[in-house]
Amino acid sequence: MSVCIDSSCQTINIPTVGACASSFTFALNTSGPANTFDFTNTSTGTGLSYMWYWGDGSPYEYTMNASHTFATAGPYNVSLSIDDGAGCTDSTWQVVYNSSGSPCNANFFVYQDTALGAPASTYIGVNTSTGTGLTYTWIWGDASPNGSGPYPSHTYPSPGTYNICLVVAGGGCIDSFCINQIINKTANMYSINFAAPAGLSNVDNDQATLYPNPADDKLFIKGSNTTTYEVEIFNLNGSKMLSAFVKGNHPMNITALPANLYMVKVTDKNGKSEFAKFMKQ
Repeated sequence: MSVCIDSSCQTINIPTVGACASSFTFALNTSGPANTFDFTNTSTGTGLSYMWYWGDGSPYEYTMNASHTFATAGPYNVSLSIDDGAGCTDSTWQVVYNSSGSPCNANFFVYQDTALGAPASTYIGVNTSTGTGLTYTWIWGDASPNGSGPYPSHTYPSPGTYNICLVVAGGGCIDSFCINQIINKTANMYSINFAAPAGLSNVDNDQATLYPNPADDKLFIKGSNTTTYEVEIFNLNGSKMLSAFVKGNHPMNITALPANLYMVKVTDKNGKSEFAKFMKQ
């Protein structure tokens, strides 16, 4: 009886986890053609090969560092993919755009629309962004279609905490700003509450309420009749239509306003501002 014994060996290569990592920086080349950017590879790893994807339909490039001219100011999603030939691959993305023409800064807040008859969990976004010729894209955080315009309203399907973002774009600049907002409807009339600045406990708080709403020829700020409020009225495109200094409980003449929905900014004696919407009928 014979016994057969045999063996075979092979060598396998197990790559080190995290042996390579893709990264890059970029800068506008002001001495070249318009919208030309220089890209500098800052990836880590050994024996790397590179592939640049420009996001504008141009062919890939396979150099360590690169320069690329875009047709417009952007934005473009640019990626750098690397391969060390030993089993490690990685990619990273960045948004590239030429913001030299007109800087912009996205910012906003939201307030609860508690006007009589407002749907439950309705909030109004108030754009406070800076920049020229901006467009606005509101991402409400509840998988609903995006909003637009500087002062949109949105009704949430239920109370909860939502991540709300505003993206502004204009003049070759794009910027975004996001907040987490707790949405919780109450049934009260809309009130503008002026809080004392932090640390100044000797400053009295004021309260004001817009009435009537809808309004016909006069709009009142219900509050202290010894306090003068600055009242500014904007259309929903953000253009100022009317402004005045009004004491509490004194009428503001709005007969010149066409019938429409407006945004009102009320500023108290301490410089604290709040916003509300009202209907001119």
